[in-house]
Amino acid sequence: MNAERYRPLDFPSGSAARVPAEIIAGSETMAAYLIFTRDKTTDAGELATYSGLAGPSMAGHAVTPHVVYGKHEVLEGPEVEGVVVVSFPTVEEARAWYDSPAYTAARAHRFKGADYRVVLVQGV
Repeated sequence: MNAERYRPLDFPSGSAARVPAEIIAGSETMAAYLIFTRDKTTDAGELATYSGLAGPSMAGHAVTPHVVYGKHEVLEGPEVEGVVVVSFPTVEEARAWYDSPAYTAARAHRFKGADYRVVLVQGV
């Protein structure tokens, strides 16, 4: 591996990855991705309420949907019911939406309607 072409990218957990230098060169901000994995629906009515509130909560936020419950195949780990992937220009903007009053109200219904895992990950 050419050491000049690749630079380490450190993560808060202490792990690191080697990323091509041209990807991170000059980057002041990096995209942030929220990955929602629905493991099990527990109350379809609550989940329907969540679905009706989650979309409108994104108004005014710089969010881009990439995956919204598309066909999927689990290659490792337990089966999932569905996956959503959205991106924001920065981690701060992702947190601003996730912690917004509108999404906080919506996610209360998600908590009652299904078991999810949600991961916020910084892109390159």
